[in-house]
Amino acid sequence: MKPVVINDWKEKVECWIYEIPELSEWLAKEVPIRSFKIVEKSYKEKSGERIYTKENEFFCVTTLPEDKADVDTIRRIVHAKWGIENNGFKDLKDNCYLTHNYHHHPNAIEAMLLILFIAYYSYIYRHVKTYRLYCLTKKRIIEEMIGSCIRSGECHG
Repeated sequence: MKPVVINDWKEKVECWIYEIPELSEWLAKEVPIRSFKIVEKSYKEKSGERIYTKENEFFCVTTLPEDKADVDTIRRIVHAKWGIENNGFKDLKDNCYLTHNYHHHPNAIEAMLLILFIAYYSYIYRHVKTYRLYCLTKKRIIEEMIGSCIRSGECHG
């Protein structure tokens, strides 16, 4: 199948997007899907010549129909999703000490995150005035919370 070729001048990326109808037919059970192989090549222009610097290849599957989203829109959605995931996990790692999750079941991950958020917001609620007056960072609040827990003897471990 012939690829759709897109040149994103702003991002300086050239893309080849191949639709994979066989995969869509094989995977589609109840909901119609579309699947793609996307090859992106970043480039620099020097003296009017295009020099490729990096190549990425990835696959994606979507339930968006063709009349709702063309292939370039889907490629952009995938990139936006990566940004959200990367920034979200970075924030959890940097500010909530979520360095490694030892439980990989979705329910366990959700429960652990909910416990962290409940603990964080419970502490904020109890210390709103202090938080506001001293402009404490999330990291500092968690350190205070852990210190408070250790001093009171409520932490076991």
